[in-house]
Amino acid sequence: MGFDIRKEFIDKKKSEEGVWVDWKDGSGVKIARTNNPKYLQTLAEGLKHFQVNSRNKEITDLDNIAMRKKATAYAILVDWRGFVINGEEVPYSPEKALEFFERAPDFYMDIVELSVSRELFLEELVGESEKNSLDS
Repeated sequence: MGFDIRKEFIDKKKSEEGVWVDWKDGSGVKIARTNNPKYLQTLAEGLKHFQVNSRNKEITDLDNIAMRKKATAYAILVDWRGFVINGEEVPYSPEKALEFFERAPDFYMDIVELSVSRELFLEELVGESEKNSLDS
């Protein structure tokens, strides 16, 4: 019979636009896949900005982490729902996400971990019998 390679196919739309994941206390986060085009573009822009402003200074690990956090805030964590502070709803924005990444480093790590979870971004497989009925 063999291995059906379609089990490994990644859904481009899910990867780039994100998928909703249930989060803590009834909240949710919308996560795009790591290394999606927007993420890579944001990283490249951060690197270019760094190079222009640093005048040959080498990129440190802290600089690298800061650029990755920003790219994650702008291109990986694309939305949330049910986030509150003192009972007040906190609307999503990349700037607010970046602030939360700084103040709650484990939150950042959790988002990164979700973004590399390929199972979230796999294409939906249509079974052969379903496919045949859809094709008719």
